Amino acid sequence: MPDQQVMAGVTCTDCHEAHSVTGGPYQFQRVNAQTGDEYAFQANDAALRNDVLCLACHATHGDFATVALEDTANYHLAQGGAVQKNGTAWTPGADVQAASTSTVATAVNAHMLTRAGMPAFFDPSGVTNGQPTGRCASCHLAKTAWTATAFPGLDANGRTANVIGDVSSHIFRVAQPQDSLATLSSAATWDAVMPNACGSCHPQFRFGK
Repeated sequence: MPDQQVMAGVTCTDCHEAHSVTGGPYQFQRVNAQTGDEYAFQANDAALRNDVLCLACHATHGDFATVALEDTANYHLAQGGAVQKNGTAWTPGADVQAASTSTVATAVNAHMLTRAGMPAFFDPSGVTNGQPTGRCASCHLAKTAWTATAFPGLDANGRTANVIGDVSSHIFRVAQPQDSLATLSSAATWDAVMPNACGSCHPQFRFGK
């Protein structure tokens, strides 16, 4: 049975620290529903960029059923975070952290391939690819709106297109190319076309004016 954390409605402070601009809450706790062990995730500057915040809830469910909460904790350590298990510092060896990182990468890669047809290399920090491949927020929190700046680029036909905004969508549904196409006909200029999650990396999914 899914634990209640996964099924409960998400609020702002589940993902954001109210008094900080870091990448996630300063500290958050998750409980293993089977064992009762509590993991406190700390040093969370990269928790959104490296998927830890998302995996801390989605591990053991759906496409991420193969990822245990402990794997998420180990992966967080491997990414420079800190974890306490039941109030004590959690310090598994580097080999354990590497194995959990591989488990996470395999699950995310399979999710991208199954859901989006993307045979991509897991690189949420963008160190290897130059793009945050496999970062949950890239697809599920795509920057489809803007308050001050819309960032242009060229589409596959060489026209100026709206590639990304400065405000993330918070509906968690992936913004698809067809969503952008729905805004294209009424747009007078490139910056009136809504960007989508795919177009930030793939010019063929940008629609310019």
